[in-house]
This record gives sequence, C-alpha cells and structure tokens, in this order.
Amino acid sequence: MKNLLFSKSDFKYTLRLLAKKPGFTLLSVIVLAGSLGLSIFTFTMSYTMAYKPLPLNNGESIVEICAGETINSCLGFKAFEFAEMRQDITSLDNIGVYSSEDVYIERQELVTEVSAVYTEWTMFQLSETNALIGRTLQPFDHR
Repeated sequence: MKNLLFSKSDFKYTLRLLAKKPGFTLLSVIVLAGSLGLSIFTFTMSYTMAYKPLPLNNGESIVEICAGETINSCLGFKAFEFAEMRQDITSLDNIGVYSSEDVYIERQELVTEVSAVYTEWTMFQLSETNALIGRTLQPFDHR
C-alpha cells in the first residue's frame, strides 16, 4: 500500500527547496538542533534533580520515619517527641535526624532565599558518604 502522507517525490521536492536557499536551510537546522539540545538538557536535569535516586551505599536500608503525611510530604516529629522515641529504638543500626526549610540570607541589601538542611553530625556516617570539599561534620559541630 502506498504511503499517503509522504512519498518519494515529496522528499525529492523538499530537498530541492532546501538546496535553493542554503541560508534558510542552515538557520533551520541550527534552530532545530538547538531546540533538541535544550529539550534533552531540560529533561536530563529535571530527571536527575527530581527522580534519580541518590547513589548511596546500602540506600535501600535507609528508612524515613514520619509523624504523619500530607500530599508529597513527610511531617516531622517535635524534638522532645523524638528524644523520647530514640531511647526505645533498638532495631536500627544508626539514627540520624534532619530538617529542611527555606532561609533568607541578607548581604549588602541583597536578600537571597536558599534551601537549608539542619542535621545531626552523624548524617555522613549514616549515608556512608564523604564530604566533597573540606571535612565531614564532627560531634563538636552538633553542639
């Protein structure tokens, strides 16, 4: 059966038109290549930031304990509640606590919003990772 949407003569006609105007052809190829590159970059970045799991050793054994859940969110415990629970937890090898929130940093009349994480000094040991720059957190940093 003959393809009704695109035939051999259509393809030859397209090539002839593109050959007549090489400037337009080059511009079209550049725009299409740039758009494709930008689309691939955007997809890769969003996948890496949102969906790709962190490369942690024994990552499947790390669990998150929540006081409750909302849509896409884990509700944390109050500090005194977790302090009471921590004494009774015997089935976990390591325990680490973290909290994240947006904070504002002001410098010379310029205010910047950044995402900050408050954690215990044991977080690097818990995740079995090393610091990329400098040293890991130490017990005296927790005080």
